[in-house]
Amino acid sequence: MMISMWMHPHGWCLMWDGPLVGVHVVADALIALAYFMIPSILISMRKLFQWEVPRTLFLLFGAFIICCGMTHVMDIIVLWYPFYWMQAAVKGLTAAISLATGGYLLDVISGRNSVRWAFDQRYTEIPPEVKKS
Repeated sequence: MMISMWMHPHGWCLMWDGPLVGVHVVADALIALAYFMIPSILISMRKLFQWEVPRTLFLLFGAFIICCGMTHVMDIIVLWYPFYWMQAAVKGLTAAISLATGGYLLDVISGRNSVRWAFDQRYTEIPPEVKKS
């Protein structure tokens, strides 16, 4: 059951204090917006700098960021509607993707994963103009 009719929306707990609810809405909306902007910026940077980031890592990281943004969207929704089970589902998905992303990164760092980072090889040498300063 995605809607809990016997529960109050979160705004009720905040006593519908306008400024307080407003701060929650504006802050969560801005945080969500930032989370949703980051993957598109990373895609642009990947193309611009020709990063050869492993597809799995790129997709996991993008999904992690988008899910984090969705948790803030749900925080706004539950202010007015008691969709707490839906909020829990989004948080559960976010937790699963977060752990998968973290585990994948640990594999890459530990060397257990055969992922090669081409951009690491490109930037291991210090450019001559930097060496002079």
